[in-house]
Amino acid sequence: RSKRSSPIVPSEDAGIDVFEGKTSNLRSDYQWVYENVAVGGISASDSPSAGAWGLLQFARDDPRSFYTEWMRMVSDLPLYRTVPKSFDDNLAYRAEVWDRSSSDRDYQAALWKACSRDLLYYINTFCWTYDPRKISDGKSPKLPFITWEYQDDCLYAMNEKIGQSDVLIEKSRDMGASWLCLTLFHWRWMFRPMESYLMVSRKESLVDGSGDSLFAHIDFLLKGLPLWMIPKHRRNKLKLMNLDNGTKLEGESTTDNIGRGGRRTAMLI
Repeated sequence: RSKRSSPIVPSEDAGIDVFEGKTSNLRSDYQWVYENVAVGGISASDSPSAGAWGLLQFARDDPRSFYTEWMRMVSDLPLYRTVPKSFDDNLAYRAEVWDRSSSDRDYQAALWKACSRDLLYYINTFCWTYDPRKISDGKSPKLPFITWEYQDDCLYAMNEKIGQSDVLIEKSRDMGASWLCLTLFHWRWMFRPMESYLMVSRKESLVDGSGDSLFAHIDFLLKGLPLWMIPKHRRNKLKLMNLDNGTKLEGESTTDNIGRGGRRTAMLI
């Protein structure tokens, strides 16, 4: 059995008077501990209740058990609702998650489970888009993928229909339809085992080869992840194979034989 590291013990003993007049509930206590378990300098007077103060000590001593229970408690809620949607707040949240997960394997396991279960949590926490037009304004062309409500509805609808029926998207320019479809394929490549996806465009260079090709989008999404999250994979021309779960993304140009030679979970045309 591996030796457990010493817990971060709160810096003061708490008397009953510290919590006098404070009221809370179990979910609120867990939420407070989740937000403060890795924060230094927390005192008993900062906690919403005596239960939260004790739970904080438990979480620091046994983070795996705490995160497991926390994920169970919020399993009935859309996790992505906890992610800030304003640009600056979202960037700050991402930075906090990246920093905290860089060395905390229990937190990594909790994040992986959350991302596997909630498509929109994954996108709004870990995915990025690219807009070269921002360069002319002196801004970074790499942007956090923060979904709009209509995009949320579209992603949920497409995900439910995969493997069931066709989906037609009527779109105008700059509505993000390409990013939505490709990010959905990317997410399922990450978290759904033994699936097969085909991406099609009118020329092979638009599938894989140009900087704006379909696979260029997929490569960009994958490279934007923290290293601990990237699965073992093999990248060949017109193909990306997830070696951890057996799911693959392939590409073809439009021909009379498109899609022949094997069954697909879904195709993007």
